[in-house]
Amino acid sequence: AFQTVTDASSGNGWDFSYVRSVNLMLDNVDKSAMSASEKEHWRSVGYFFRSFYYAELIARFGDVPWIGEEITGAKLDFNTVSRKTILANIKKDMEYAVQWLPKEVIRGAVSRAAGEHLLAKICLATGDFQQAVDATTRCINDYGLHLMKERFGVNAEDASLDVFNDLFQEDNISSSENKEAIFVVQ
Repeated sequence: AFQTVTDASSGNGWDFSYVRSVNLMLDNVDKSAMSASEKEHWRSVGYFFRSFYYAELIARFGDVPWIGEEITGAKLDFNTVSRKTILANIKKDMEYAVQWLPKEVIRGAVSRAAGEHLLAKICLATGDFQQAVDATTRCINDYGLHLMKERFGVNAEDASLDVFNDLFQEDNISSSENKEAIFVVQ
């Protein structure tokens, strides 16, 4: 499940600070001294987070303003864009991103599996059901993920508990033994 992107201090209003930060990165990645492959990696990470935040914003509010580039000055003329248009934009971004996101990452970093999962969520919202099936199939089959059926982690020897309990033990959530974890940030 994806958690809400607005923080408590923003109340019920829109909070585009995350989008602003990602757009700043995306608009400047080509100006960096990184290699071409590093630039593609960071562009894909940026697309992931912008898509992630927009998916949450439209789930919460419906139509919202689309901000696809860094805003460098005062802007007072924001207009909402249809949810459908935003979904098309973030779908295109994620189709690109999953090609460049790494398959293996340290816990907390954006992986290709996380990208595939987000792409599938977006495809379900756009009605592209076969593409969602394809993305989830890759997520399940290609990245070493699976449902946990065997005990693991800090309480694995406690016979009074079960694998479901193991999944929610704080020390187990980010464990490399947890093969259900697609994108964990604590």
